[in-house]
Amino acid sequence: MYEDINEMLDGDIDVTKKYYNQVGRFYDMYHNTLVKLNHLEASLVDDEPGPLNIPDSAVEYNGHYYYLCCNNEAEDYATAENYCKEQGGYLATITSEKENKFLFNYVRKKGYSSAYFGLNNLKDGKAYQWNNGELLIYTKWAKNEPDNTFSDYGYYVRFNENAKDGTWKVDTFSGGETNFNNVFLCEWGDYSVTGNDGLKVTSKKRDIVLTLDISASMDGIPLDETKKAAAKFVDSILNKNSNIGLVSYSDEATSLSGICSNDVFLKNTITSLSSAENTNIEDGLSRAYSMLQLGQSKKKLIVLMSDGLPTLGKDGEELIKYAEKIKDQGVLIYTLGFFQNTEEYKAEGQYLMEKIASEGCHYEVSSSEDLVFFFEDVAGQIGGQKYIYVKVACPVDVSVTYKGETLSSAENDQNLRTSFGTLSFRENEGKENNEEESSGYSNTYLKEADSKVKILRLKEGTDYNIKINGTSDGEMDYTIGFVNDEGEYNDFRRFEDIDINKDTVIDTVANTSKKTLLNIDEDGDGKYDLKLQAGVNGYGEEVKIDRGIYIILAYAFISALIITIIVRRITI
Repeated sequence: MYEDINEMLDGDIDVTKKYYNQVGRFYDMYHNTLVKLNHLEASLVDDEPGPLNIPDSAVEYNGHYYYLCCNNEAEDYATAENYCKEQGGYLATITSEKENKFLFNYVRKKGYSSAYFGLNNLKDGKAYQWNNGELLIYTKWAKNEPDNTFSDYGYYVRFNENAKDGTWKVDTFSGGETNFNNVFLCEWGDYSVTGNDGLKVTSKKRDIVLTLDISASMDGIPLDETKKAAAKFVDSILNKNSNIGLVSYSDEATSLSGICSNDVFLKNTITSLSSAENTNIEDGLSRAYSMLQLGQSKKKLIVLMSDGLPTLGKDGEELIKYAEKIKDQGVLIYTLGFFQNTEEYKAEGQYLMEKIASEGCHYEVSSSEDLVFFFEDVAGQIGGQKYIYVKVACPVDVSVTYKGETLSSAENDQNLRTSFGTLSFRENEGKENNEEESSGYSNTYLKEADSKVKILRLKEGTDYNIKINGTSDGEMDYTIGFVNDEGEYNDFRRFEDIDINKDTVIDTVANTSKKTLLNIDEDGDGKYDLKLQAGVNGYGEEVKIDRGIYIILAYAFISALIITIIVRRITI
């Protein structure tokens, strides 16, 4: 440009410098405006990532995925930024020497000498920042970089093509006959951002993957009700410092979205669901777990819904073991069993879903209209509402009354939902020793369901008087669980093999005390014949009171009475 101006002005050096500087300033203003307009246009696109779409050939480093996008993907930086977002990711950020070396080597192995990533100075033309707002804690500038001397070198950052150590330089993301023209790196994974006060803050503290069954048996009303309930779940949970990802499964699982907080996108995606064929729960769990692995949030949860047994992939004990491996990695799994259309296999399905779930985190609904209540309850629990979990296995009826409301399992007075808690049922798992295998399940947990397991969830913060009445001869197991501040049940107190008959009455209080006591009236005469007590993560043990204490107390009472009579006579 300088030589062209000098020639037009007949070689006058002073005038040439003057006009060159003016033209340079004009070009700089033009380029600044053009770049900012492009970036403004990009910013009008929703900031939330689109459906998670990580290419099969992407590479993994430290739980994040990276993919090198070549020349034909984007004509400018704004298009590159949007391309990554549409795939559920963002232009790559580099936060350590090891990550920088990994990505530089990846670019070179792909046959390119350089590639752009997400660092730029678009905000004020001076300070360089990651375009996703991530905290800038690492740089590797080449010598004399960043060089903002001229307007056509000073906005976007890439690897230095002339160096072998992965240093960085600035460029314009266009032009030139090079093999890195418009080549850029996309990344998938959670990150931290800079808050208004300049402090490092975590993007979100919970990542939740909603994993929905869309098999053929869900067609019609069940799927319609699932859509409504799931959309309401999104509305409820996004206000509780959480991100949500969506997975559906039938023959195989599909990632419908990245983990994000875009409620409109999530609900539109849910609304578009349609039913397919089979039920592959394993693939649903696998896809949900893989999605969670991309994030770095403190809490990771899967909310799994199914209306039937697996027809593809792992099933039975193999599927339970697979879920255990996921839970061992710190993932909390909630499950919903909805078996309205599979009555023949209902007990097996309930058992499977309960074992897949983290303890205390399995729910049952009896009809599609009740699905909304499940999602409400889970949203409340994820959002911080603590519930006392009570499981009573048979053969008994259970009731709880609080402030004029009653939860009751009795057939003639049944009530399953109040403002203070809920009551649900599950088929009795039993303890028979029949080892015959059926459909991949052991029948050791199955027997004729003369009565059902009762599950109470009571809002923590008060004392609940629970009344248990025997309905027939048998044995009862009673479990009460308490949740910690992280939302996980970590204290289960268990009372096992309690003899029950139709006259048995048991009184107990559900609260957050250090010990739980069961008062047992074995024959219904109004007197407690047995007291069992359990502490934190303990088992019920009989509370024995030495009968000698009663004799001593009786003797003391009689002695005091005699002395009182004698004193009165003397005073008379």
